[in-house]
Amino acid sequence: MSRRRLLPVLSALWLVLAVMSWLLLGGLFGPVPPALGLAVAAVTLGFGAFVVTGWAMAAWDRFRPQPPQPAGQGLGLTLDDLLALSPAEFEAWVQQLFRSRGYFTQNTPDSGDHGVDLWVVSPQGERAIVQCKRYRGAVGESVVRDLYGVMQHETAPRGFLVTTGSISAAAGRWAQGKPIELIDGPRLAMLASGQADPTEPLAGKGNAVDV
Repeated sequence: MSRRRLLPVLSALWLVLAVMSWLLLGGLFGPVPPALGLAVAAVTLGFGAFVVTGWAMAAWDRFRPQPPQPAGQGLGLTLDDLLALSPAEFEAWVQQLFRSRGYFTQNTPDSGDHGVDLWVVSPQGERAIVQCKRYRGAVGESVVRDLYGVMQHETAPRGFLVTTGSISAAAGRWAQGKPIELIDGPRLAMLASGQADPTEPLAGKGNAVDV
C-alpha cells in the first residue's frame, strides 16, 4: 500500500479505536478495571501520537523549502553527473532516490546535524539515518564506525551510507552483521540509471565491498 493511502487508513483505524475506547472507559460495557483502563488509554494515545507524527512528517516532506537544483537534475544521472554535484545537491538527489522507493524523508540543517544528512522512514515504518559521501576514492572503516556511532546516539535502528566512491574491504567487513546498508558508486550508478529492480532493497544483496 502506498504511503498516500496508508496514513488515511491508519487515521480511520485510530478513530474507530478512539470511539471504542471512549465507550469502554465511559462504562457502556460495564465497570472497567483500572489497569485495563490505563492500558486502553495508553494504546489509544500511543497510536494517535504515531498517526499524528506520520501526518507531520508527510506535511514537512511536502511543504519544506527545497535546495536549488540544477536544470535537468532528476534520478536519471550518470556517476560522473553525481560527482559534479555540490554536496547539498548530492544530498537532495539521494533524498529523491529514497522518495522514489516510497520512503518518507526529512533533510537536516547543514549545521548541527550531528552526522545525519537525512532521516528516512521505510514504507514498513522503520526509521533510519542516511549519510551521503560524494567521494572519488574509497570509504574507509572509520567512516562506517562513525556512522554506527551516530546511529547509537540517535537511537536509529538502521543506517545507510550512500557514496559515489567505493567501499573498502575493511569497511565492508566491519559493517557485516550490523544494521548498516552500504551503497557504493557502482550500485548508485545502477540506481541512477534505472537499471536496478525497484523491488530490490536499495543496497542490493548484502553490503557492497570493494575487493
